[in-house]
Amino acid sequence: MPFYLGVAQRDVVASIHDNLALLETYSVGPAVQAQIDALRAVDPATGTSKLGAIAAALDDMSLIHAVKNSGVTDVFGAVAEVLHFHAQANTDNKGTALWQSLMSWNGLGNGRTLSYGDTDAECDSWLAVNRAKLIPMTQENLDKIHTIAHVTSQKQDAINNAMVVMTSMVSVHHTGGDVDNMKHLFLKLDLHERHIVNKTFAAITQENAPHIHAPGPYALYGVVIDDMTSGKIGWGDESLQPLVERTSAALQPYQSTGEVQRFMVGRITPPEAAEQLEGFLIVSTRRAGQAVANALPEFRVVDRDGVTLPAQSSPHPKPGSRFSI
Repeated sequence: MPFYLGVAQRDVVASIHDNLALLETYSVGPAVQAQIDALRAVDPATGTSKLGAIAAALDDMSLIHAVKNSGVTDVFGAVAEVLHFHAQANTDNKGTALWQSLMSWNGLGNGRTLSYGDTDAECDSWLAVNRAKLIPMTQENLDKIHTIAHVTSQKQDAINNAMVVMTSMVSVHHTGGDVDNMKHLFLKLDLHERHIVNKTFAAITQENAPHIHAPGPYALYGVVIDDMTSGKIGWGDESLQPLVERTSAALQPYQSTGEVQRFMVGRITPPEAAEQLEGFLIVSTRRAGQAVANALPEFRVVDRDGVTLPAQSSPHPKPGSRFSI
């Protein structure tokens, strides 16, 4: 089974499929749908789609190439704020889990760019409408709109225009108005005014929203060196070189797959930790950290919290190897 940043191919494929299904169930607009359709379109030259190539990859490097060549992370990055809205609302009791699945393999790519196109307009209007629906028509909320709007901008005319639209959108929904009317009100604003609306609405609707724990593919691991922790040897001691070489060799298969971000010497646990540990610091995927623990069974390999990763006698499949699911 190939892996992408330490995440199994089947999990990456499921994450892509399920998040696209969520976006189609709660349609953002035709521009976003066109990007989704392009991911599924079959290329006559290859006989497969961009998503099909991801599912058909036979090894790690082919999977990495297929994901990057597909542009799927650009699509998710462009609608990241919409997906985060679903995560906080836990839409259909799965929005949170789907957001976490994306984070696990860096599925959002680089997010939105500085340019502003049809996709951006669709996302902004979708967010404005759906956030407005969450705001009851009360004097308290109208006061919040006034207060927050004045913090988001120094342009009084833009604030005034945005406030008129915000109160109108909340009122339209309160009186049973349709979504198209609310979108029309929003899209009449210029870009700066739209920014004020969404910043203000987001601040109000996220006021009591729960924090979503969504770890990415990388974490900190450490090879605890007792003599360093006790101060007997320093970080640059020559006696460490054989251990450096063994650790580097364990990490080497994961360098080409982008699973190792950092390998250095220093403090492993944070200053506030009960146990202060020093040694080698490794920022990598879980399976790369586990490979180090397997290669150095006589050493204690821990995560950021000081929890030990036990060495496993049966090695993990090497990157790019195949085995039955």
